[in-house]
Amino acid sequence: MQRLFIALIIPEPQRSQLALLQSGLEGAHWVRPDKFHLTLRFIGAVDEPTAQDIAVALGDLNVRDFQIHLQGIGVFDPGNRPRSLWAAVKDPAPLQALHEKYNQALRRLQVMEERRKYMPHVSLARLVEVSAPRLVQYLESYGDFTSPPFQAKEFCLIQSYLTRHGAAYEILESYALRAD
Repeated sequence: MQRLFIALIIPEPQRSQLALLQSGLEGAHWVRPDKFHLTLRFIGAVDEPTAQDIAVALGDLNVRDFQIHLQGIGVFDPGNRPRSLWAAVKDPAPLQALHEKYNQALRRLQVMEERRKYMPHVSLARLVEVSAPRLVQYLESYGDFTSPPFQAKEFCLIQSYLTRHGAAYEILESYALRAD
């Protein structure tokens, strides 16, 4: 079984800017900057033939390139217990449309859809035992984060391996977005 997802890799200038946010929060387990990405669709565990079908189906998609602008930060807070710190996307509409395009392609292959609502973001840290006042202070300090826009020129099919040191990623395929 392969654990797969579709993502856009964050380019270097924006990775460096995001990395500057990664300090001053005790209890945060920071994501390595070389792993920064925007997940477009989590697929999950699939067998090898299905993975090959997915790779072919993604290659058949005709998707136009577009701009992405990261702005603001936030937390996922299930049950009033923050678990993840992330950078937001200023205008998520193009990413949400792309997410739906992937859903349509994967439905034809009978790949199960995610149950969660899609919200594009770049994960910065996993939060473990972070004090609420310190988190509020951090969010107030960095809440106005913004990066220059960048052009999304390709997306990748990525395999994720869970290790004792966290997730390791391997890009299986890259797909160019169409420039007009």
